[in-house]
Amino acid sequence: MKLLAASVIGFAMLAGVHEASARPFVSTRAECRQACGGVLLICRAIGVRSPQAGALCKSKIIRLCRRYGVAETCAPPTTTTTTFPGVTTTTFPSFVPTTTTLPPAAINPALAFAGTWNFYGTLSQDTCPESLPSAGTERLTVTVIPSSPGAAVGQAASAPSTTFSGGVSSTGDLALEALMSNQNGCTIDTAILLDGPISPYTTTTAGGIGFDASCPVYVAPCRVIYTGTWTR
Repeated sequence: MKLLAASVIGFAMLAGVHEASARPFVSTRAECRQACGGVLLICRAIGVRSPQAGALCKSKIIRLCRRYGVAETCAPPTTTTTTFPGVTTTTFPSFVPTTTTLPPAAINPALAFAGTWNFYGTLSQDTCPESLPSAGTERLTVTVIPSSPGAAVGQAASAPSTTFSGGVSSTGDLALEALMSNQNGCTIDTAILLDGPISPYTTTTAGGIGFDASCPVYVAPCRVIYTGTWTR
């Protein structure tokens, strides 16, 4: 059984998990978190120097995205050709770094993580009431975001309808996250970590998968973490 599916089976992740459906604005918070992952990475970097400024940056981007929509705020850049042969102009949405050329790995650390990874790990922490397996596996496909060096998204085999977003930290690790909810009123914050820094030729690295779950029936939020090895 895949790790993520096994980990959250008590919350009916595969049967009932869905992104928050309320749409008070043009886009939902979940849609903005997914589409603006690369931009929000900049806010995280600001937060290292000033947590208050980082939180304000994130709040402002999410608010603007929800009000004006993903396409207007954090959509990928588009390229159009002018009437002069060989001449190209590029249009960028607000807040997106101005570059259309895929940076080399030297200035885009996320490129080293691109590709498909297989995880095998063992249960290292479990504070949830459900009984979980002692070991588990996962398959993850990592795709970089060319317009935001260092940013990336991931698709897990056990949760194909969910997109994990994030990027490479200042220490070289790749961290991806997805916030989900289910029909039982539970909020599940799932995180995936691949240790770095690595090179494009690295085939094995350590890491883990875990989640924090908050449910109405729980006395307090609980946490589950699997640690192990990623290979490709």
